[in-house]
Amino acid sequence: MARVRILFAALLAVSALAVLTVPASASVPAASSSKFCSDVKGLTAKFNDASAKAGSSPTKAFSSIAAQLKKAAKDAPAKVKAATNKIASIYSAIASGDVSSLSKLSDSNFTKSITTFSTYVGQSCAGS
Repeated sequence: MARVRILFAALLAVSALAVLTVPASASVPAASSSKFCSDVKGLTAKFNDASAKAGSSPTKAFSSIAAQLKKAAKDAPAKVKAATNKIASIYSAIASGDVSSLSKLSDSNFTKSITTFSTYVGQSCAGS
């Protein structure tokens, strides 16, 4: 039963991020954000992989998503970097099977991180 809950929460988190990483506007990305945006685009394949492996072994896919988020964070402004790393830490925890980390999904700081990340992606990565 615990595995089912972990899987459900993980898929919910994957779905939420997949929706939020879709650009909301058609602004032109700043030159400094191009590497970040490129790394964020790489998340699409990771999300698809996680969805495909949901029934069997999603652990590797979630680890891969966390790694891609950490990679993107290196090229992000400080506020976005902190938010991206927070999101990555949740994916890492889900991948490791840490059930206690799932309570962080409803934490207001996690919600703020998702908002910060998705807003920056929408404003800086649209059309790139």
